[in-house]
Amino acid sequence: YGRSNIIRHNDRPHMFVKELQLNIEYLKEKLETEDAKVVKDAHNYASSLIQGIAYYLNMAEAIEEDENRRNIFIMNLKEQEDALKRLISVEHKMIHEERGLIVK
Repeated sequence: YGRSNIIRHNDRPHMFVKELQLNIEYLKEKLETEDAKVVKDAHNYASSLIQGIAYYLNMAEAIEEDENRRNIFIMNLKEQEDALKRLISVEHKMIHEERGLIVK
């Protein structure tokens, strides 16, 4: 009971990947603020997300038994991890440029 897949849409993202996408969108909104405390909290939030991604990558075999779906899950997690790292990198660079620490 409860083991059969009644959802026939194979193009849907995994629940954890979708949640991660929503969290990254939330983070983008937070990084757009001028409030230094909010930005600092957003960076801590990003670090937590990266730790969460690492956890789910390690647990991928237990989460997805089907090899094809597991590979898609891992690929999607890595794509979101890359997007998150790019977001933080761009934000970090912008902060340094504002402080005059990076020569253009």
